[in-house]
Amino acid sequence: MWRAERPSLNISARGLASLAFAVHGPAKDLHSGRHGGGIANPLHAAASLVASLHDAGRVAVDGFYDEVDAIEPEVLAAVDRLPFDERRYLAEVGATAAFGEPGYGTLARQWYRPTLEVNGLYGGYQGPGGKTVLPAEAHVKITCRLVPRQRPEIIAARVRAHLERRCPPGVRLVFDADGHGAEAYRVSPGHPAMRAAAATLAEVFQAPVDFVGMGGTVPIVSTFRDVLGVDTVFFSFSVADEDIHAPNEFYRVERFRLGPVAWARLLRTLADGYGM
Repeated sequence: MWRAERPSLNISARGLASLAFAVHGPAKDLHSGRHGGGIANPLHAAASLVASLHDAGRVAVDGFYDEVDAIEPEVLAAVDRLPFDERRYLAEVGATAAFGEPGYGTLARQWYRPTLEVNGLYGGYQGPGGKTVLPAEAHVKITCRLVPRQRPEIIAARVRAHLERRCPPGVRLVFDADGHGAEAYRVSPGHPAMRAAAATLAEVFQAPVDFVGMGGTVPIVSTFRDVLGVDTVFFSFSVADEDIHAPNEFYRVERFRLGPVAWARLLRTLADGYGM
């Protein structure tokens, strides 16, 4: 859920396209005094390639936004109604300022717009103290979060083509063949099961229910949709501030009580044919 004190249902999850690549230079690490200035440095090349992926917060890959639709007015209106305190959010994550694609607020960018993030950039000597090397290779890991109509394999191919066109002389790119992806998912708030879920949460929490987006990816739901022909309701009781994927990830104890109570009531509501 978006907030512990406000029940919410997710109407969407973003998709995912990932790729990793290595920048290879000399056959081995070299002495930076003996060879620096005469041999291309793979870390420099990797940094240049990474820097080329964005322009003032917008993804600079040709065709990245070709299949991206405008956010529906009613969805933006729902975002605007949320009591979002950006200063509180920045304090929670330890950031000094919001950043991203121009023309959109923080929540709209995180839930309903596509992104490209560099997850890792590494190479050369990384131990204690200094070691004056010109590294033989550098490595980069990238993931893109996608919105409906963006296909992960197409986006990955466009990012790869962007990098290949800009590869500096003196180095070569080698892409990892194990990139994975998933399509974005969207369900209407008016879906009968969503109406039943909203009524259940409103009863359990004694509060109105917000419809929000999910910035992350749940790959199996698109498989349920495409293979089984069924939609998914995200009826979850974890909260967005619980440090997901971080060393101090946690779960509120009271959710162990609220979750089973709500699930039992939802199943009863569905059995009674609510909204069907």
